[in-house]
Order: sequence, then C-alpha cells, then structure tokens
Amino acid sequence: MKEIMDCLTPSVPVREVKVMKGTQLGFTEAANNFIGCIIDIYPGPTAMFMPNEDLANKHAELRLNPSIESTPVLREKIKEAKGKETKDKIAMKIYPGGYFVLATAASISALSSLPFRYLILDEIDKYKVNVGGQGNPVKLAEKRVDTYKSVCKIYKLSTPSIKGQSNIEKEMIDSDQRYYYLPCPYCGFPQHLTFKDIIFEKNNRYELTSDVYYKCKNCRKLIEEYNKTAMMDFDVAKWKPRNPGHPHRGFFLPSWYSPVGWLSWVDIVKEFLEAERDNDNEKRKVVVNTRFAELWEEGENKITDGMLISRRENYGPELPNGVLLLGCSVDVQGDRLEAELNGYGFGEENWSIEYKIFTGDPAFEQVWTDLDDYLLRTWKHKQGISLPISVVAIDSAYKTDEVYAFVKPRQIKKVHGFIQKVIAIRGGKEVTMPLINRPTKVGINKSIFLYTLGVNQGKDILNSRLQLKDHGPGCIHFPLEYDDQYFVQLTNEVKVKEKGVERWKKKSEGAKVEALDIKVYGLAALRILNPNGEK
Repeated sequence: MKEIMDCLTPSVPVREVKVMKGTQLGFTEAANNFIGCIIDIYPGPTAMFMPNEDLANKHAELRLNPSIESTPVLREKIKEAKGKETKDKIAMKIYPGGYFVLATAASISALSSLPFRYLILDEIDKYKVNVGGQGNPVKLAEKRVDTYKSVCKIYKLSTPSIKGQSNIEKEMIDSDQRYYYLPCPYCGFPQHLTFKDIIFEKNNRYELTSDVYYKCKNCRKLIEEYNKTAMMDFDVAKWKPRNPGHPHRGFFLPSWYSPVGWLSWVDIVKEFLEAERDNDNEKRKVVVNTRFAELWEEGENKITDGMLISRRENYGPELPNGVLLLGCSVDVQGDRLEAELNGYGFGEENWSIEYKIFTGDPAFEQVWTDLDDYLLRTWKHKQGISLPISVVAIDSAYKTDEVYAFVKPRQIKKVHGFIQKVIAIRGGKEVTMPLINRPTKVGINKSIFLYTLGVNQGKDILNSRLQLKDHGPGCIHFPLEYDDQYFVQLTNEVKVKEKGVERWKKKSEGAKVEALDIKVYGLAALRILNPNGEK
C-alpha cells in the first residue's frame, strides 16, 4: 500500500494510478487518505464517483465522514456546502483552496460545469454505461480534469468483472501492470502469490479438512499465513512491473494478500469450495472476481485451471479402484510426442494416470521406438492385477506418413494376452460433426482405418464433465503429480459465437492446448473401442 500512496501523492509526477483488486485490501480507505492529503496539504477541486447512490451514501456515512471527524486538522478546515445537493445526491464539502464532491457515476454529466484537479473513480466495473445517453462514465469523468491537465491526478480502482466488458481490464492494459512479490520466509525467493499454490485438503462433500498453507514456488516448503505480515514488510516486498516504462501506474492484487486478521486464506478456500460443491457459476464468478481479482470469461467454459488443480487426488502408486481398462492418446509435434495415459470405468468415468513427453523428431525412428516400448508396458492395479493399454489414438494431422507407418502393423495386436488397438485419427473442421464418424481407408493399399473426429463436440462433452464432482459416470479425476501447466492447457479454450456458429477457440493467439486436444482424443479412442458394445 505504501507504493500506491506514494504514487497518489500530488507531488509525485504520476498522472493516473489504477488498481485491479480483490476485496478486503484497503484500497478504498487509501482513497480517503488521498482525500485527507489533498485537503490538508495539496488543496484543489476534487471528486469521488461511486457506482450508485446507496454506495455513495454508505461511504460518506461509514468511512469518509467519521475519518474527517476524527482528524482535527481536517475537521477545522471543512465546511459543508449549503444548498449544493441535486436530485443525484451530490454532496459537496468546501475547504481552503478547493472543494470536494462525493457523487454517483450517473451524476457526472450534471457536474459538467465543475472542473476537478483530482479524481477518484471507485468500483468502475459497476458503472452503468449509457445511462441517459451519456456514454461511458469513466471517459466522461476524465474530461472534468482538462482544466488541470498538466497537474491532475486520477485514481481508478475496481474489482474486475467480465472479460472484454471490464473497465478496469482496459485500464490495467493501459498501465505498467505491477504485481506484488513477497519473499519466501524459508529461502527468500520472491514470488507473486497465486491460488494455484494455496494448499489444502477437502472431503468428498467439499468441506475443508485441513489447515491452509502457501507452497513456495522455489523451495516447495509450506508457508503458514501468519508469515504474511513479515513477508509484506516494506523493505522486502516489491512491486514489479510487467509492462515497464508505461507512464501510468497499474497495480494488481488478489484477496489472499489481505492483512492477517481481515480476510483469511481459510475464508477464501471455503468460499471457493462452496461454489464448487454447489456447481454454481454465479458463485464461482463472485469468487473469481472479488477474491482472485481475475476476469470472468463468458461462454461455456466456466472451469478455470485453479478449480481443477484443487481437485487433484492422491491415487498412490497403483491404478485406482474403478479403472477397468487403459487408453493412451498421442499428439505429434515437431520435436516430440505428447501422450496421456487414461483409466476408464463404468459410464466413461475417467482417471488421468500419467502425462508423458517423448522427446525426438517424429521424422526419425527413435521417438517411435520409445512410444512403442511404453505401449507394451502393464500397470499394476489396486486389486492386484496388471492392466495393459487396450486402445491408442494417434493424431495424424502432422507427420502423416510417419504416423501411418507406426499404426499400420499395430492396428490390432495382442499385448500380454490382451487385444490392443492402435488407431489413426485427425480432427474435423465442421463444428457440428459428431465426435465419432465412420472411418475411411487411407495409406498404401488403403490398409489403414482413419477416424475423423468432431473435436468441437468432444470439447463440449469434456467441458460438461469437468464440472462434475466426486465419483460416478462421466467424472474426470486427476492425480497429484499433474503440474499447473497441464491444467492451464486444459482450460485454454473458450466457446464463442462467430457468424452465428458456436465453436471452441483459444483464449489467446499462441496459447498451448495440447492437453485439451489429447483428452478429446482419449475419449474418442474409448468410444471407438466401444467396450460396452453400444451401437
């Protein structure tokens, strides 16, 4: 908070200070301190705009007025302006050298005749756009400082809302984007705290069953929350810009930085688990916006990587109970093969077992030999038996000849006395195509069966199943050993509508989605194998 207050000091040459934040962090109180500084030391015309009349009145009654009354130097300087209220409840205070207006975002047009040197725009994602045809209130408010353009100061703060519709998202992009780095109390490694590294245990009713810790990204030791006070000491904690050199200061801070005694890690985890238990996207949205300080993405992918990370399970060294057969799906890249081993049970319940990367150029034999050795293995089950892989799906869109050469002699073979099928697949372009389609014959002498997959439908199915919890048909489980990057890839697409057609697209250009593609291939392989004999 010290660096933010320093940037707000009128003598510091920073025109705009922007904060994308969680709740219970004290940033609105910082606005009150800013107001006090203006009145006492740097007087000038000032305005604070809040989203609506109720919030403005509450802020005046519960925060601003008590703060002024308890500070003698401010109490002596301020006079209440008489007859200065409008139907929009604009309240004005007069002091030597300036005046202060506390108003709603809807009142901005009514104040067009008043110039301001200082602006505080609180909770800007709740401002209503085009009320009475006035346009975006944030942009309108900025015009009120034109008279003081060279010496003005603007403080914008908000919890975020929906991606692409958020005011504070746009403001953060137009800033130097500072993140708060705290040193580990054990190894000293500086890190920005993320929900992925908040460690806890839960039962199958999504009740918290353990203490909550933070795992250091470097030494991996568990940090108790009481350490946070020392970690946030001004001399050791640092704000680091991700867009250095930009003239506007932008600060991002989620709620798990809340001071000890305000909002605890336990409180945040319980709110998160409640939303997961109820499978309630509105509750999830509130947690993501107000606690994670992250944007909510509309569309059908309401699952975040952090949500899935929290569901990881400790299988132990053997295949979990419920696994009846194993399948492997493979994606071909320029310098490697990426594969996932999945266990399947009744109703297509899915246990992710292992994610493997076979390094090597697929144009050469060695990487295929490594894959073949892997496919010939067996895995021990908790019931005392060992299972081989029953079905393998390999994407043939890249290095097609090499894939066909590998698949052809292995389409049906016996491994440890069990039938193993190796299948060539590729993704179809049609959005409405079903996941599984009749195969075509390809390769020399048309001897290889190629399945074209409706990957869009496959992602629809996965998105629905990733929202299921506990055990049962369709549920997807993940082991503790899976790293964060796997879950980022699994959630790196969102469903959008383009020209009237809904399709899955990457969240950003260049986003990695191999884990998602491979999971679709695995489901397709299971259905092609058709172990239940369904038509």
